[in-house]
Amino acid sequence: MHGNMSGPLVIEGTFNLDRMIGPRGDGQRSGKPSICFGPPNVLKKPRALRVPTSLTQSSNDECADPYFLLLTSAVWVGISLACIDVAKKHVTRKAHADMGMRVCDYPTIQDYFGETMCDTNSVRGLMYMVADALDRATNNNDWSQHKDLKFMPRVDFLQWLWQLKFSAAKMVGNVADKMLHTCGGTGYKTDLGIERLLRDSKAGWVMGPSNEVLRQFVGKTVLENIYVVDYWEQRPNHRAVHHEIKKMSHAEKKKLAKELMEEVEREDAGIELKHPFQDTDFENPFNTCPPAVNDKVIKTSDGKSHSPGLTPDTWRPLTLKSNMPVSDKMASFVFALPSDTDHTGCLPGQYVAAKSVIDGKEHLRYFSPVSPPDEFGVIELVLRFENQGIMSQHFKALKPGDKVEFQGPCGGFEYLPNQLQEMTLLASGGGITPGMQLIRSILKDPTDKTKIKLLYYSENYSEILYREELDKYRSEWYVLCLV
Repeated sequence: MHGNMSGPLVIEGTFNLDRMIGPRGDGQRSGKPSICFGPPNVLKKPRALRVPTSLTQSSNDECADPYFLLLTSAVWVGISLACIDVAKKHVTRKAHADMGMRVCDYPTIQDYFGETMCDTNSVRGLMYMVADALDRATNNNDWSQHKDLKFMPRVDFLQWLWQLKFSAAKMVGNVADKMLHTCGGTGYKTDLGIERLLRDSKAGWVMGPSNEVLRQFVGKTVLENIYVVDYWEQRPNHRAVHHEIKKMSHAEKKKLAKELMEEVEREDAGIELKHPFQDTDFENPFNTCPPAVNDKVIKTSDGKSHSPGLTPDTWRPLTLKSNMPVSDKMASFVFALPSDTDHTGCLPGQYVAAKSVIDGKEHLRYFSPVSPPDEFGVIELVLRFENQGIMSQHFKALKPGDKVEFQGPCGGFEYLPNQLQEMTLLASGGGITPGMQLIRSILKDPTDKTKIKLLYYSENYSEILYREELDKYRSEWYVLCLV
C-alpha cells in the first residue's frame, strides 16, 4: 500500500476469500455493538446482550476498530515510556554544581516522575487486561472460527476499547508535557529527542475517533445504554429536531414543511434522491463538485479571439518552451498551449494536473500555475526538485521540445475580480505559486480594486521567489502589502 499527498492511494495485494471476515458486502452495512458493563475482571459478553449478527458491521466493528484502538493505545504507552526514559537519563546525569545536587534530587522532579509512572502503568494495566480478554474471547486470535459468520466476539469489547484509547491518548499528552518540563530548555533541543516524542504524543488525542467523540460515546452508554450510541449517524435525534423547529418563524416552518412533503412524494414515487453531482466523474480532489471552468472565448481589442487551451476532461500534450532555475532547488517551466492565442481555461487560483509515463507507469501531479490565465499561449509552472520525487526528477530532465500531458482546471480557489475587498495570502517557499498567480491577475486588471496582503516565509532571504517582481509591485501599487 503506497501513496502520497498529491496522488491516489494504491493498494496492491490479493487475499483469499478464507481471509474475509463476515458476509460479502458487510462493510457497506452498519449496526450497533453490544457491550458488557460487568466488573473489569470478568470482561465477558453475556448472551442476553448480544446483538443479532445482521445488525453488526464485521469489517469495522469486529476487525478494524478493536485492533486500531488497542494497538494505537499500545503506541501511546510506548511513547510515554520513551519520554520517561529520555528524561530520566537527562535528570540523573545533569548536576547543579553550585548546589551539589543532580536535577533528579529535587523533590519537584521526583514528583513529576512519580505521577507520570503511575498514570502510564494505570493505562498499561487496562491495556493488558483488555488484550487478555480479547485473547480469551477469540481463542488467541483463532481466525478459523470466523467461518461462522455470526462469530464476532470483539464487537462486545468496543466500549472498553473506547475507554482505553481515551485514557492512553490523554495520558501520553500529559506525560510528554511533564517530561519536557523536567528537562528544561534542553528538552527543546533536537538531539535529546523528547521534543519529537512530544509532537507524536499530541496525535493521540485527535486521531479518529478523537477523544472528544469517545468520551461522549462512553458518557452516553453510562447515562443510558449502549443502544443510544449512533456512531453511524442513522437515527434522528427527535428532541433536537423539535428544539430547532421551535426557533423557526411561521414562514420558515411552511418552507420546511413544503420541502419535506416534496421529498416524501418523491420517495413514495420511487424516485431516488441524489446529489446533483452523484455518479459523475470529475477531477477535483479537495471538493465535492466539478471545478468552475472559464470556457468562454475572449475577444481582445486587437480583434483576436482567445479560446481555452485546457479542459478538465481531456488530456492535452503541451510542449516545453523553456525552463530556468529560480532558486537552488526550484525551476520555472513554461509550456506552450495548443495555440499561441489560447488562454488556459482556468480562473485565477485554480490548479491543473500533469501526467507523464515514467518506467511504464503513469504518474499524476497537481500544479498551481504562476502565470495569469489570460497570459495567452503559455502556462508557467514552478517546481521544487525533491531527491526522491519521481515526477520532480522527471521534470528536471525535461528539455525544450519535450511534451507533458495536462488537463484542467482541477480545483482550487476560484477568484473573480472584485470578489473580495481585501485578500491575505500566506505562503512559504514554493507555496507562493498560487499566490503569485492571484497577485499578477489582480494587478493586471485595472478594474479590480481588491487589496492584497502577502505574508511570505522563507528560511533565507535569497530563496524568496520572484523577489524583484514583488518589490516592484509593492513600490508601484498601493493595493499590495508585503510582510
